[in-house]
Amino acid sequence: MDGFARGRNLKKLGLESQDTAELFFDDVKVPKENLQGPADKGFRIMMKNLAEERLQGAVGFCARAERAFEITLEFITGRRAFGQNVGAFQNSRFKMASMRTQIDAALALTDHCAREHLGGR
Repeated sequence: MDGFARGRNLKKLGLESQDTAELFFDDVKVPKENLQGPADKGFRIMMKNLAEERLQGAVGFCARAERAFEITLEFITGRRAFGQNVGAFQNSRFKMASMRTQIDAALALTDHCAREHLGGR
C-alpha cells in the first residue's frame, strides 16, 4: 500500500526466526475489505492477544530451560576430571543450584500468570 514502509530489523531476545522490525504507516488508506476488525479497535485487539502470546512463549521457554538443565546435569554427573565427577566440583554445584533457582522462579511466575490469565485478569 502507498505510505507503508518497513524499517530496520530490531535486535531482540528469543525467537530469532521471527524478525521484529520497524513499520511505518504514513497516510495509508486501507480498503474496508482488508480490515481485520473495527477500524478504531486494532491496538486494543493486539494488546488483548499479546499477553496470551507472551504466556505461550513463557511456557515453551520454561520447558526448554528445564530440558537444558537435565542435559547439563546428566553431562556433569557422567563427566570426570581430576579423578572426580565434574558435578562434584563446588563451582558446578553453585552454578546448577543457581540455574535450578532461576528455572523454579520462572515456572512459578509462569504458573501465576497462567492462573491470572485464565481468571480474566
